[in-house]
This record gives sequence, structure tokens and C-alpha cells, in this order.
Amino acid sequence: MSVPAGIPAAAGGVRARDLRAILAPWAPMLAGVAVFVVVGAALELAPPFLLRSIVDRHLAIKNPEGLLLLAVLYLSATAAASLTGFVVDYLTAVAAQSALRDLRVRLFAHLQRLPLSYFDRTPLGDIISRCTADVDTVDTLFSSGIVSVITDLFRLLSITAAMLMLSPFLTLIATVVIPPVYFVTRAFRTRVRDAERDTRKATGMVNVRLQENLGGVEVIRAFGRERAFSARFVLELKAMLRAFNRSNLFSTFYSPMMAQLSACAAAIILYAGASAAVSGHGISVGTLTAFVLLFSRFFKPIIALGDDWQTDHGALSGNERKPQVHPEPTQENKPSARPGS
Repeated sequence: MSVPAGIPAAAGGVRARDLRAILAPWAPMLAGVAVFVVVGAALELAPPFLLRSIVDRHLAIKNPEGLLLLAVLYLSATAAASLTGFVVDYLTAVAAQSALRDLRVRLFAHLQRLPLSYFDRTPLGDIISRCTADVDTVDTLFSSGIVSVITDLFRLLSITAAMLMLSPFLTLIATVVIPPVYFVTRAFRTRVRDAERDTRKATGMVNVRLQENLGGVEVIRAFGRERAFSARFVLELKAMLRAFNRSNLFSTFYSPMMAQLSACAAAIILYAGASAAVSGHGISVGTLTAFVLLFSRFFKPIIALGDDWQTDHGALSGNERKPQVHPEPTQENKPSARPGS
């Protein structure tokens, strides 16, 4: 039997061509999202440079002329950056929900064409979980995960370029934070993927037990097995709770650790920049102020990338289970050959 276009035909995880097939009809809208991402990243760089001009050309020499114009430009750039962020989120949500609507319709139509033997071998609760909860995780991947990662990466590159323009010396000092960030992120990466995969499996098993218990409640009560089945259901709930707690543990620890690294690096930059400014090495107070502001924004996409990594792994874990609804061809579901072919 054929598999609908845009739905993976075998298990083994999400593939790039599957994502492209699902999102292909909304490619023009996603291209618009990319344009607004670039514009938003450029607007985000304007406030630090305006602040440098305010400090060096006005506050340091006590010159009030032109401050109002710079303040209006600062406010306008900030508002425009927020507006582009809204447009990116809105267009992404529209494309994601439209794509997921078609995916759900195709998946439901495919389920109705599967042979009855498939439903005899597969618990109904697990099928429901794969077609509802696991598809919802793919929704998260489309609506926030992928676009957020791309946006944060672009912001990271643009902020790094702006930091180099402001002061190569301070940028070199800021690189001391890269090794600890790399090792912390790498340590969390594999653990988050395993935790999210266990969470999706535990959720599926809870749905399986719930469907079995409710579907066979007459038989359970007839034989007086309520306590035994309740105890088994409680065990599945406890397993799901452990999986959720393990996943949330990594999410809870990652952001504070990144914040501490950011604070330590900012303190080093302030000390080095102030020393250079006092000794006359070409770093003004405005440059130091703008650089610290940029560096704080530099760490925001890094922390966001770590959070998005967990979100994406949860979504990818759900997408790993979705293709399992489509079994490999067997003698029962292979299309019969036509005579003479």
C-alpha cells in the first residue's frame, strides 16, 4: 500500500526531506519569515551603537544638543525590533499550524487504510498517543523549535560581528567564555535527548494502560481485578513522572549555569575594559557601555539555543514515534501483483 506524500514510510527518526515535504506549500511565507529575521537582527544592533554615541558625544562632554533625536531613534529601533519579532512569530505559527493540519489529515486517512492485523498487533492507546501527543510535539518543532534555532544562530553571528566592530580587544577577552559554554552544552545535549525520548515512551505507555483498562472494565470488574490493574496503572504513572522529572531537571539547571557564566564573563570584560579606558588604550566609556550591552544580548541567544535544543529534542523524539504507525510492507499489506505483470 502507498504512503501519503509528506509522511515518512519507515521508522528511524525525522529526515530533512520529510520536513521539506510537509512545509513545501508554505515556502513563500517561510521566505518572508527569513527576511524579517534578518531585518530584526539588524534593528537589534542599533540601540548599543546609539548608546555609545549618547555616552561619548553627549554625556561625557555634557552636550545636550541632539539627545532628543537619539532618544527617539533608540525608542524607534527597539519598537521596530519588537514588531519584527511579532511578525516572525505570527507567520511561523500560521505556516506551522497549516502544515500540521494537513499532516493530521493524511495520518488519519492512512490509519483507515491499514490492514486489520496491524490494529491486532499494536495497542490502540499507543496508536492514539502517536497520532495526538507525538504529532503535537512536531507542532512544537515547526512553530518554535526550528525557527527559533535559526533566528538565534543568526542573532549570534550578527552580534559577534558588531562586537568585533566595536572592539576586537574586548571581543578577544569575551572568548574566554566559549570553552565552558561548549562543554556544558555538550554535556547536556545527549542527556536531554535520552530524557525526552523516555518521556515520550512513558506517555505512550500511560495511554496504552488507560485504553486497556477502560476498554476492558467489564471484564476487570467481573473478575474482581480492580486493584491489580490500578496498581499497574500507578506504576506506569510513576514511570512517566520519573521521566518528566529527569527531563525538567536538565532544563532547570541549564539556564542558571549559563547565567552564571555570562555574569563572570561580563565582570572580566568590565575590568579589562575599564583598565584599558583608564590607561588610554582607545576604549572609551561609551564603547565599553555598548559592548557590555551587546555581550548581554550575545548570551541571550546562547541560552535560548540551549532551551530550544531541549524543545527540539522533545519534538524529534515525538517524530521518531510517528513514522512507526506505518509498518514495513508485509505479505498482508503488500499490493497484489496484477496478472501478467
